[in-house]
Amino acid sequence: MVFDLKPVFSDKGAIPVDSTFAIPDISISGVHVTGVIKSRATVARCDLLCSFDKTAPCDRCGAVTTKHFDVPVRHTVVTALHEPDHDDVDEFVVVPDLKADIDEISREDIILAMPYKFLCSEDCTGIALN
Repeated sequence: MVFDLKPVFSDKGAIPVDSTFAIPDISISGVHVTGVIKSRATVARCDLLCSFDKTAPCDRCGAVTTKHFDVPVRHTVVTALHEPDHDDVDEFVVVPDLKADIDEISREDIILAMPYKFLCSEDCTGIALN
């Protein structure tokens, strides 16, 4: 969902966020995003929480498992970067047209927060051969 940030930057206000989207390429549907985008001096702060369930087979034993995830998404939103070679560029979301795609911003953070191995439990021993 694309949000118009003009009120945040011009009125020094805040915009509540409450939306749902899917990430089909990693089999996640129903990502519920809540939070706020609020003004902080000449920038805005995006503080969101993405909640969703992921169902997939365990990487060790193959049992179909559903796990709940809560992924915080926090970024500073700016209209331009004055020092594009700065090391913290990943912390900034640049919105020159004052429009922010919350789904895209959240998507990247969710993908990076996913575990490398999807396990039914931390102590899963794998497929038992009897």
